[in-house]
Amino acid sequence: MNPKSISSRRRFLGLSIGAFAVTGAAVGLPLAALAKEHRLVRRKLPIMGTIAEVVVVCTDGVDEVHASESIDSALDALRDTNRLMSRYEQTSDVGRANLAAAGTSIAVAPQTRYVLEQAKRWARATGGRFDPCLGGMTRLWDVTVRTTLPTQEELRQAELESPWSALELADDSIVLAHEQARLDLGGIAKGFAIDEAVRALREAGISHAFVNVGGDLFAMGASEDGDAWNVGVRNPAAPYGNFLTTLRLKDAAVATSGDYERFFDYDGSRYHHILGRSAQGFAPVASDSHSTTVRAESCLDADAAATALFGLEPTAAVELLAQVCATAKRIA
Repeated sequence: MNPKSISSRRRFLGLSIGAFAVTGAAVGLPLAALAKEHRLVRRKLPIMGTIAEVVVVCTDGVDEVHASESIDSALDALRDTNRLMSRYEQTSDVGRANLAAAGTSIAVAPQTRYVLEQAKRWARATGGRFDPCLGGMTRLWDVTVRTTLPTQEELRQAELESPWSALELADDSIVLAHEQARLDLGGIAKGFAIDEAVRALREAGISHAFVNVGGDLFAMGASEDGDAWNVGVRNPAAPYGNFLTTLRLKDAAVATSGDYERFFDYDGSRYHHILGRSAQGFAPVASDSHSTTVRAESCLDADAAATALFGLEPTAAVELLAQVCATAKRIA
């Protein structure tokens, strides 16, 4: 990345993953010198189909060894969530539920049960704009391998009127009551994983840190200069390094959903991975904008909200968000 392309003229601290970039207050310092001066400890991890990065600010009482050990705990929290909720792992809670016959009770971990409860809450409140049971449609519209549209017969076979309503929750188990219902927690599990990483950092005595996993992040406390974290929201319609807006965050989460990273073009139209109901059944959501960004108190809510609001007009998005999560705010 060329620093000259950054409109703010600030140096990036390396947190330029997905939809966001974190900027520092200093200009003209090499990144290594900047990190040393402000005592930042960081680690990256490929996970959940993207790159996670955890950064801890070394303050009084937090040396580099303490920071590094705390990051280990945060990364373990990310791995644990992925192990439980990845739809690509047959042994995960989600994988086992998807492989089971319809109506089969599947024991799940408390974390999975909680995320599914929250996912169903979002599905009910948004009328299915957020739906955790679109796994079958997700496979059908897999933009990483598809170059043409699904056939009408393929769509008909995968069709389900209200997929999320097929999810039944018990105290420590779940049931998918319809054979077409398959779990896909891609729109909420990453946010939960970040919340768990933040919890692990706090339990380790860390107050100032940053957790970024692709298009989701949480800013803890203050940045390396003692002020709020400056987070640039990427403008997907412009060259990298241009921002729609810059946020100042302290103990807050932000998530973005967009059509600009995972998509394929067919017959002059873009088909992406965010699905919703249309006149022809479930299909990529039509949208005049390429992204939706939401700020919230938890990354789980920011993640689900960004998915649910994608494609909605701004006024409708604000109204829906006020009904579902009053403490959240649509940013762009």
